[in-house]
Amino acid sequence: MTEQRQIFTVSYNIFYNSGANYKGTRDVIAISESGAIDIIKWLFKVRNITIISVIPTFKYIGAPIIPDYEVLGDY
Repeated sequence: MTEQRQIFTVSYNIFYNSGANYKGTRDVIAISESGAIDIIKWLFKVRNITIISVIPTFKYIGAPIIPDYEVLGDY
């Protein structure tokens, strides 16, 4: 079964040890919402992060692929 990677807009909140926090939004390319969350958590892996929302844009990138579940974002 082939699937196509999609652009997801992910909003997140990062909490720092100093008490400061940062709210941001980033577009990521993944097959599913859980894959997009995994990419954001991997990007900020050394910080305490909370995912606020994951919004699919329904804009697809590249040719359809067979998902390889060992690749980040293919969950």
